[in-house]
Amino acid sequence: MKKNIYNIFLSIFLIIILLGLIIIPSIGGTITNKLIKTTFGNTLYVGGTGPGNYSEIQEAVNNAIDGDTIFVYSGDYLADIVIDKSIILIGENRENTIIQDASDGIFVFADKVTVTNFTITHCGGFWDKAGILIRSNDNTICYNNIVNNGVLNGIYLEFASFNNVFNNLIENCQYNGLKLAYSNHNNITGNMISTNKGMGIILHDSSNSNILLNTISKSYWGGINIYDNSNNNLIYHNNLIENDIDNGYDICGNIWDNSVEGNYWDDYTGEDSNGDGIGDIPYYILGNTTQDNYPLMDIYEIPSKPTINGPVNGKPNEEYEYTFLVTDSNNDDIFIYVDWGDNKNTGWLGPYQSSIEIILAHTWSEKGTYLISARAKDTNDIIGFANTFEIYRPKNNVIYNSFLSRLIKRFLLLEKILSVIK
Repeated sequence: MKKNIYNIFLSIFLIIILLGLIIIPSIGGTITNKLIKTTFGNTLYVGGTGPGNYSEIQEAVNNAIDGDTIFVYSGDYLADIVIDKSIILIGENRENTIIQDASDGIFVFADKVTVTNFTITHCGGFWDKAGILIRSNDNTICYNNIVNNGVLNGIYLEFASFNNVFNNLIENCQYNGLKLAYSNHNNITGNMISTNKGMGIILHDSSNSNILLNTISKSYWGGINIYDNSNNNLIYHNNLIENDIDNGYDICGNIWDNSVEGNYWDDYTGEDSNGDGIGDIPYYILGNTTQDNYPLMDIYEIPSKPTINGPVNGKPNEEYEYTFLVTDSNNDDIFIYVDWGDNKNTGWLGPYQSSIEIILAHTWSEKGTYLISARAKDTNDIIGFANTFEIYRPKNNVIYNSFLSRLIKRFLLLEKILSVIK
């Protein structure tokens, strides 16, 4: 019965993925988009308690055939997964279906593969390793968290074309967020790429005719950097914020606007005299004579960073309420995810209307300093920036009160003894 319910869930989720592919923009006549053509075969299960379920993802992949779906229940799984068949690999819960502890998280070298709904973390290799490494075509990589990894790229496409990579969170990787080499005609859209130690996105070695629409922030070596004969890429509706060295670098003369709108640059110094949301002068990009002719004056279509208000101090084992407020630029409904800092989280809650106060309560069982972290996503699964709020739970008074009680009793006993002596 449970597996029948999950089969229904899988069907609905896959329809959503296909719809997501359909709405990904293209350049008429320049970019050719191909949708995944995976046929619906059998469903294999990993984790959970069902009869015949596999214990590891790689076991299920080894026993699958082209067209199968592998559904992975929430839990922790070994990384270094090699996918050599045209399958759909889907996690039960994006935050709690975790692939970890190896060099590559997932290595895809079959065509027409879908990987969705996983967290890939604590993986680390050298140079060309990645949370998801793709060396094939016509794949879909979406709705994954690739976070807190070692010396690797978040997502790496090498000799990979006609892939769709959208709505992933790539954060706190020790190298580049997203890297393309010898890769053409890929749609890279709606990804949140933040606080990576290398570049946010790098295109090199003749990576041509790709579409980039993402949010890139706080990358140590630069936001979007393009090298080595990588031409005819369309780069617009990106948010480039607080990237060190440069927000953009391009020695190949690519296209940085769609002839109507360009990108948001947090270091743009021009004005908008007619109030149309477009800067009056171009944004000049380092490396060539390339420019964004229509720089945006405001961040493009992501939910705001949540404001967090509530008591900073409190006691363990008592419930406290916190208020969260998120505004969406398109007035879309939003979902909110709160990590309470004690290995507990809310999951994605919602939908809520934009700009209304969301009140949530939590209890911390131990004393200490905690960091509440919250972020939002809209109904299109576009993720916004996280915000944090530090709180302190001092030592519970139980021990102190117990000591005081014993001390008082001893004084009462001494008082009685003295009265007898008298």
